[in-house]
Amino acid sequence: MIYRVLFIVFITIFSSCEEKNINVIITGVVKDEVTGEPVPGASVGLQIYFCQDGRCYSSSIPGTGTVSDNDGSYTISYEYNSDKPYLFKDQPFQFPSSYCTYASKSGFVTSDNHYLGDKVYDNADLKLYHSAQLYVHVKNEGIHNLEGARVCIDRGIGFTFFGTPQYSLYCKGRNLDSVFILSNLWGDFTYGCKVVSLNGPANTGPSYFNTDIFLKPDTINNLLIAF
Repeated sequence: MIYRVLFIVFITIFSSCEEKNINVIITGVVKDEVTGEPVPGASVGLQIYFCQDGRCYSSSIPGTGTVSDNDGSYTISYEYNSDKPYLFKDQPFQFPSSYCTYASKSGFVTSDNHYLGDKVYDNADLKLYHSAQLYVHVKNEGIHNLEGARVCIDRGIGFTFFGTPQYSLYCKGRNLDSVFILSNLWGDFTYGCKVVSLNGPANTGPSYFNTDIFLKPDTINNLLIAF
């Protein structure tokens, strides 16, 4: 009798320790970042995003995709613990902090992402961004006595999204005078622009030119870089 009681207690404890699936309903509205109007027909999905050993990874979760309605609203029904991410299967993904929603649609360059770390599932609103072009006029005027340099165009101050285009323009020659055309950057977004040595990393070492530029959406923006 004692063994039977102990067996029942063991089964009860073991069952209570099992990891249960969590059913969540994620809702939000997809809007045009410029006009603020709702965007129907946008593809919306759920993604795992995490960093490990100094590197960041993202993995879309199959079967979670949906399309925004005529009023821009969307709904994703998701059962956590039923997914089997292919990246680092032993990685202890924390729900909801490692998860975010994102959107895409033809005619827009990208969207921002709504992280579920605040445990708010009923206002996971998203913005679709317009594209912008940037004409970068690079001149080596001998200011710093350089034979060449690397021009870095990156996400700049206030970066809150992943997937933003980044560029490194390798510029050689003391008499360099060239124009680079960068397309499909994020409009209504601030990029950082700096000049560093040809072989050194962009985030350490001396910077020979450093500025931020706000890109107006649906327009050609111009930047003169002299060093």
